[in-house]
Amino acid sequence: MNINRPIDFASGNAKLHEIKIKVIKAPIYAELAGGATTLFQNENANMHLIPEYFALINQSNSKILSVVTKNYHLITNEDAIELGKKTFSELFNIDAPLKVFKVITSRRKTFCHIDFIHESVNLNVWEQDTWYPFLRVTNSYNKTFALGFELGFVRKLCSNGVIFSKNTVKVKYSHSNDIRNIKVEVNAAKLVKVKNEFMQHMFNLKRFYISKSHFFSLACKALNVRKPQPLTENGNLRRKLKMFESLKEITEGLSISYIGTEGENAYAFFNVITDLVSHQDEYKNLALYDLHPGNCYTKPALWVEDFVKNAEKRDFSIETYIGDYKSN
Repeated sequence: MNINRPIDFASGNAKLHEIKIKVIKAPIYAELAGGATTLFQNENANMHLIPEYFALINQSNSKILSVVTKNYHLITNEDAIELGKKTFSELFNIDAPLKVFKVITSRRKTFCHIDFIHESVNLNVWEQDTWYPFLRVTNSYNKTFALGFELGFVRKLCSNGVIFSKNTVKVKYSHSNDIRNIKVEVNAAKLVKVKNEFMQHMFNLKRFYISKSHFFSLACKALNVRKPQPLTENGNLRRKLKMFESLKEITEGLSISYIGTEGENAYAFFNVITDLVSHQDEYKNLALYDLHPGNCYTKPALWVEDFVKNAEKRDFSIETYIGDYKSN
């Protein structure tokens, strides 16, 4: 399996174009007849204004993205992008143009995650092993996510990304629709701490041996994946089993590849699970990724902290640590 997949900036910018849709907040009218209520966006003699609610409409296809209250503050994806660029520049004290390396969005474009990096801001964990800090900007039109910023790291060699901190940047809203009244607070001290912790985590992972035979069950634990069972699963069991088998097959291939370059250790395993998360547009085998991609990106970071803490203990056993996930 080819793991040498440098960051594809062309793909990121193509996706960026997709989410720059025009969205308006429009009044809602209802026709009350025969005991039924039908919603409309245009007034006529038989329709009545619903003053407490508005529709967010994608003007490119006239589809309603969501219904919101009158106090909802519309922040467009373009607004979020501009805030993200400004915040990145403040966070890393750099004015040069940024690059987009990944955009994650839903089919209906109701939410998006946009990842910004700059190639002059990088960490050399080891010689010829470069990681870039990236800023993830999150926005949604269906109230799934509030406008937010998270700090992550992406490996240059294989474009594997992971979210490590939700507290480096804070967003404060004012009671105004004016984007200029949204305050973004950058915690420079927290940034230094997160960067140092990330470097230390990577060094620590190289220290711990993990047999290839444990990689898949450990991946299931780290990503919280269980083999679908006929007696407990609802929905399309055949599809879920197919995704699980795909996950097992791809994890096996990635394990061989990363062990070949990094050795049989926790750092190789970390790259396996970040690869799985970062390339779901290709693999499509994590069931909850489409609904909660952000949560998937944080799981490898949570695993690192938990694993290192436990592996330092004198009585540590990888079999005990994996627990009942080994039955996968």
